Amino acid sequence: DDGVQNKHYMTCVNETGDAKPCQMNTGDEYVECVDGCSLQRCEDEDSQRDCSVLGDEEKASCQANIKWCKSYEIKKVEDDVPRGFIPLSYYCLDSRGLPTQEPGTVLEFL
Repeated sequence: DDGVQNKHYMTCVNETGDAKPCQMNTGDEYVECVDGCSLQRCEDEDSQRDCSVLGDEEKASCQANIKWCKSYEIKKVEDDVPRGFIPLSYYCLDSRGLPTQEPGTVLEFL
C-alpha cells in the first residue's frame, strides 16, 4: 500500500522504522551542489572530447556521445555542530543498474 510507504518518503528512520531527526555526525559524507547543481560535461573520455575540431559527420557523432552531469562536491562533516539534512529520494544508476556517485559513470537519474 502506497500510504504505508509514504511515511518513509523524505524522512529518516531508525532501526525499527520509526521517524527520527535527520542529522549528520562528524565524518559523515554529504553532497553539496556547486552553482545550483548546474550541468557540466561528465568526466568520462567521450564527454571531455573536443568535438569542434572534427568534420561535420564525426562532429555530430561526437556531440551525441557527450554526457552531462550536475555540478556537485562530496564533502565530509568536519565539526561537531549538529547538521540536519534532507534525505535524497533520487539516485543515479551506472551501466549495470547499480546506484553510483562516481563522476562519469551515471547513465540514469531516478
